[in-house]
Amino acid sequence: TSVILKSSAFAAACAHAVIPVFPHRGSSISLGSDRLPGPFFVEPDRSEIPDAHGRAGIASGIYDWYQRHSSSESLVQTIASIFGLNGAQ
Repeated sequence: TSVILKSSAFAAACAHAVIPVFPHRGSSISLGSDRLPGPFFVEPDRSEIPDAHGRAGIASGIYDWYQRHSSSESLVQTIASIFGLNGAQ
C-alpha cells in the first residue's frame, strides 16, 4: 500500500477521479484515519469492483480524498501552521 502512494500514475488517476483497480487484493489505503474508497481489484478467481450505480459516488470520493492530501494542500497547511494562520487553505 505505501508503495502505491509514491506512484505518480496513481496520483494522476485519483486527481482525475479515476477509480484505481489493482491486479490483486491489497490492504486499504489511508492517510491517518482518512481512508480512500476501495481497494478494488480483479483476480483470476474473484474480483471486487464498484457496480454501475456506485461508480460516480466512488469516483467523487477518490477525487475528494486526493484533494485533501495533495502535496500543494499539505504545503499550504504546513506553512499556515508555521505562521499561525488558522483556517488557511
